Amino acid sequence: MRYEIKREDVLVCYALSSRYPELRDWMERLPDRLAESAPRLIYRDRNEVWECSVQGMDLVVKSFCRPHWINRIAYAWVRPCKAERAYTYAHNLLKQGLETPEPIGYYFERRHGLLDRSYFISRKSTCPYTLTDLDSFSSEDQARILRAVGQHAARMHNAGMLHRDYSCRNLLFRMDGEEVHVEVIDLNRIRYGAVSLDAGCHDLERLTLTEEQLPALIIPYADARGYDADECLMRVRRYQQKEQCRRERRNKA
Repeated sequence: MRYEIKREDVLVCYALSSRYPELRDWMERLPDRLAESAPRLIYRDRNEVWECSVQGMDLVVKSFCRPHWINRIAYAWVRPCKAERAYTYAHNLLKQGLETPEPIGYYFERRHGLLDRSYFISRKSTCPYTLTDLDSFSSEDQARILRAVGQHAARMHNAGMLHRDYSCRNLLFRMDGEEVHVEVIDLNRIRYGAVSLDAGCHDLERLTLTEEQLPALIIPYADARGYDADECLMRVRRYQQKEQCRRERRNKA
């Protein structure tokens, strides 16, 4: 359910999952309520990610940086802002049987007709690890984790979803006996449509894995998509080399 509230020169727009009507008052004044809930900052770069506890629930709030003025116009009137996309795309993933932290809602403000503050809210993941923690596991567990991630990527691509930031820090996982559960986060850049062999391999180029680890992910990915594993591995490595060259040129400039 989406709501709009006019406050002086600010229009507040927010959506809240029907599963959590008790959070409506909190959502209506999210920036103030977040500050009051003693949040813990867990990530800061262009955007900020906070953890907080609200009515006994552990939540994660992603605060998006204010965009360039052109996008402030576009996100206010032409296309959904990042917070709204993250919420919508999380629901789309769950409908496909792909795991991601449960979406609670989104909140944004229009000030003088321009997008101002915006937030995406979800339940805190039950996955204690990201793929950046891979090296702390035994070689046997690493193989199981990488196989699960490769199969997860294939399911996303077969469902027509291109993540566009499929990196180790955006992949969460937990071990449940012999089973590995994988969740993906940072969803607002997803693009929809048929995912070709080349586009799928390009989507995996941000995975910072060793030469030994990468095949353990690519082989199950290729099998699940019906592609040749050697061809997929060659394409992913080629895209990774191109990206490394671009980074080196930027550093020299």
